[in-house]
Amino acid sequence: MKQNESITFGQFLKLQKAAASIYSHQPKSRVSFDISRADHMRKCHQLMRNHAPISADQQSSYLAYAVNVKGWNKLTRREFDRLRELYGEAVVKIMLIDINFTKWLHTNSDMRNIITTGGACALESIDTRALAILKQRNQNAATIIPQYIKEITLRAPTWTQVTGALIPRYGLNIMYDETFPWYLRMEDYGLQDAESVTQRVYDGIFNAVRRYVRLFDPNSKTISLPFTELNLQSKGLIQKWSTIVEPYLRALEKKYGLENGNHHSDDQLKAWVMYTYFGPEILSCVKNYIEEKYPALYKEFNLNKATIHIRGKQIDHLDTERSNAWMHPIILKQKDSKQLLDRKKLLLTPFHCQEVAQLQWLFDHGHTLQSGLAGFLDSNFQGRLLHEESAYPRSIFKKKLLENLTNEYYDSPLRLHSHNVEETIQFLGRFKQLSSISISKNILLEFQNIKRRVENINRKISVLEDFISVFILIEKCFCIESGNNSYIWMIKSLSISSKILTKMKKICIKRFRNDAYLKRKLGISDTQSIDVEAYIKDFFDTLQKDTKGKTTINVSKYIMFIKFVQEQSPLIVRQSQQRVSKLITEKNNADKAAQELMTTVSDNIVYSNIDELASYTNILPLNDNYFITYMQQLLFIKSVRDAYIDMEKIESSKKMSKNEKEERIVEIIQKIFPVIENCIRFIMLGGDYPWDSRFKYQYSSS
Repeated sequence: MKQNESITFGQFLKLQKAAASIYSHQPKSRVSFDISRADHMRKCHQLMRNHAPISADQQSSYLAYAVNVKGWNKLTRREFDRLRELYGEAVVKIMLIDINFTKWLHTNSDMRNIITTGGACALESIDTRALAILKQRNQNAATIIPQYIKEITLRAPTWTQVTGALIPRYGLNIMYDETFPWYLRMEDYGLQDAESVTQRVYDGIFNAVRRYVRLFDPNSKTISLPFTELNLQSKGLIQKWSTIVEPYLRALEKKYGLENGNHHSDDQLKAWVMYTYFGPEILSCVKNYIEEKYPALYKEFNLNKATIHIRGKQIDHLDTERSNAWMHPIILKQKDSKQLLDRKKLLLTPFHCQEVAQLQWLFDHGHTLQSGLAGFLDSNFQGRLLHEESAYPRSIFKKKLLENLTNEYYDSPLRLHSHNVEETIQFLGRFKQLSSISISKNILLEFQNIKRRVENINRKISVLEDFISVFILIEKCFCIESGNNSYIWMIKSLSISSKILTKMKKICIKRFRNDAYLKRKLGISDTQSIDVEAYIKDFFDTLQKDTKGKTTINVSKYIMFIKFVQEQSPLIVRQSQQRVSKLITEKNNADKAAQELMTTVSDNIVYSNIDELASYTNILPLNDNYFITYMQQLLFIKSVRDAYIDMEKIESSKKMSKNEKEERIVEIIQKIFPVIENCIRFIMLGGDYPWDSRFKYQYSSS
């Protein structure tokens, strides 16, 4: 099912630029290095063809399995359009293509005339690295290494074994099953029943890869092709290739003074893997297999017309192992450096010498082959590619290997596999709220707001309590009594102290100085003027002349004010008490909120101290955001792609503070989280197809 809204060339470039911006935070990382390799390699080839010297950076960036390459930023609109016909929205995964693939895009009008393949390692580079550490530093390595492999294989597949296997395409996807020769390596590590264990691993990887392809397009198909079914040995293809390469092998032996190694091609098991990348007859081998084993598919997809075999893989897999980068200057026939001469003994290893010869042959003849490559970036975090490096810093990774090989290590949500899906999703759920560090900043601001709010409430309560106390006194204490003279009335003050009267005066002035109703009581019109504040002050000053008994005052002057105050006092007291009750409720709520924030702070402090995952929940920079790691492998889904671009815009904004950026990004994660969760579950566990998440959910910017 193709999406109605196909990605345009402009949107593709926009997405790749957003990704490049995110990756730029780690300019010296392996991710940044692999991204830059296409540009360096193009320059390297140009200089080589012109017999000009090449730099050390260009040598180290060389991709030995590729026949020159073109990065995403050099693709033309036409090339992109052709790739989109083949890969659909999954074209976003492509970071580079080699020159053979590029030429094919220009010379073939039918995008069905192509075979695309992929594959995965039974043990990823991160595991072989771990085994090397255990072998070197653990006295019980012979026992621990097989146990390590057993634990890892029981949990297969990992997320990176699936997402790193291939680039999904419309039509037929082919995944190589490398049970052979991988099980032989498992045996070398001491694993019992290695072949059946390895086969189980590849069965698990294949099933998950098939779901990954279906997530991309429900109508696409995926088949498994075991290396052994290529019959490279029985058909003599490995030997034939070895014969073609032999002149290069002899030239190496002569140049470096090596004895004739009597290399046996059948012993070089890596040659089986290399053949699926650039073996002279790999296209016909694959076509013959499909025609024999899947005749219906062969006919449905017109594979008899296929004219090129494309191997899609992680960028680093398009080269010899990183530790073998010393081969590059030899392959490129550069002047031997002192470092290379010091390492010349490595060429004494038969397999190394054979590999260098094969790669020299490829450099000279690769452009004549019916094979090509497409490279992509696999899951990464903090600039580290997670199929070859741990999310943990190297020192912590080594410490865990040597001190704490428990289920906590194997099932850490920092490495998703088929047995820790729930734990990983729970971990990713932490990104739906600000990290503990960001929370502490926001809590500080919230504490300040609560503090100010409580202070304001307390001030209001204090004023109201003064009102209540004063007007209760006024209601009880001011009694008007008649005297001998009908024009004289007595005010009974009940021994009210001068201090209390001063307080009454202050409160009454505050309450009544602008009271229009009082002015009407006093018979004042809009045209008349009276200083009510002076009037009230005069009244209380008169009372204060004699606070020991009764004070005689002029009734005509004050009687209306006294009656007004007595009339208003119960209402003022009642209203003030009601308002105090509401304010107390507000204060209690504020105190409760403050206590909850205190608990949150306390929990996060404890959380950070006892939970190592807390340090892996950064929102910014996005290169350090583990949720982004999963989004990057699902960018063929439009909603995920749009959210990803919005996140990068926010991160790059010059107008927002870091706190504002983090809050906005968390809001986006909350929106897109169900899509990521459902896709992870489907890929890793199976179950119902996530139709809504894949095709119906519409992401919208806030």
